[in-house]
Amino acid sequence: IAIENVRLFHETKEALDQQTATANVLDVISRSAFDLQPVFETVAESAVRLCGADRAAVFRFDGKALRCVVCNNAPPELESFIRDNPIHLNRSSAAGRAAFERQTIHIPDVTVDPEYTWKAKDIAPVRTVLTVPILKGDDLLGVILTYRLEVRPFTGKQIALVEAFADQAAIAIENVRLFDAEQHRSAELSESLAQQTATADVLKVISRSTFDLRTVLDTLVESATRLCDADYAWLFQREGDFLVFAASYGHAPEKHVEIRKFLTTLEVPINRGSLTGRAAMEGRAVHVPDVLADPEYTFSHVQKMGEYRAGLGVPLLRKGEVVGVIFVGKNKAEPFTQKQIELVTTFADQAVIAIENTRLFGELRQRTDDLSEALEQQTVTADVLKVISRSAFDLQIVLDTLTESAAKLCEADMAGIVRPRDGEYYWVTSHNFPPAFM
Repeated sequence: IAIENVRLFHETKEALDQQTATANVLDVISRSAFDLQPVFETVAESAVRLCGADRAAVFRFDGKALRCVVCNNAPPELESFIRDNPIHLNRSSAAGRAAFERQTIHIPDVTVDPEYTWKAKDIAPVRTVLTVPILKGDDLLGVILTYRLEVRPFTGKQIALVEAFADQAAIAIENVRLFDAEQHRSAELSESLAQQTATADVLKVISRSTFDLRTVLDTLVESATRLCDADYAWLFQREGDFLVFAASYGHAPEKHVEIRKFLTTLEVPINRGSLTGRAAMEGRAVHVPDVLADPEYTFSHVQKMGEYRAGLGVPLLRKGEVVGVIFVGKNKAEPFTQKQIELVTTFADQAVIAIENTRLFGELRQRTDDLSEALEQQTVTADVLKVISRSAFDLQIVLDTLTESAAKLCEADMAGIVRPRDGEYYWVTSHNFPPAFM
């Protein structure tokens, strides 16, 4: 009875310890929804303590090999070796074998296993090894490894406990993956919302500023800088074979005046020596993550002035013809994302709309002015003809009317008519000349 009581007590205590450890791991998972490291550390520590093992490690699968993320109770030289040497999926190691076969591997004594050739055994003694793959369906996520320095096989309950830890680790990894995916989706939605808002804002500015191209272009370069995580943006319009400055944003106040003055005098040739020239020449977006590493880039004096490293040039196209270029620059040598390139392309399209609207409005206003001027001239001419018809016998009234009308329609200050007599010319009428002159 006493022996049976002791056996039952130990079994109960072991089961309670395992349940407590499982609960602890689940508790860590619930508290560490965004951080896997505490979960892996708890799993490794629990595996060592509850399985009577000497050491444990947790590996993550990176798509090619297993990389150690946690070592428990390993000497520094062994931990350094494990972390610096990824384990490949083959039968030469217990972890690689478990990953390769997608099943639990229990080796009672590695010294009598002819396939076990893992170099870690030359650094520290390894005898009995237990490895359990961390799986999500058939997808390999990692491996839990625990081992003893003496030949003492793990029990069925201990193996089942480590397998439970592997299942819990898989849950934690999946939770973090889902959280990261949701965070990424939220970030993408936020980015898309910011881009759509900026696009709507620019369109509002275009609609409100039909007669003010400067306001539209300034808004475009500011939005491009802000939404592309850039340091500044420049916009150039085409004049013949060159690109000339039209708008800029993002320079520090102490350098803004100097750089703007420099840009206003800059004529960018349409060739491959600059990103703006290259974009204009090719009629497409040109993206260079580091202009200093681009052998074709020769605009070093502009680069030094702007201090940019990464650059993006997007042409402004109207019916296939380049009418300008937007340049966006970063001080760090890092690439722009595809979404950022697409966004700047959208801004370039909006700039073309604004420029075209301004051009059409200018043409319409000029045409209206021409028509108004022609109508006024016709009206005055008709008035003069009326005066002539009513003053058939009074030449002076006709000449006075003609003089006044000429001054008015030509926006002149003074006008007069002279007629010849005896070989000389004499004033016969005048408008608005000073008395002293007359």
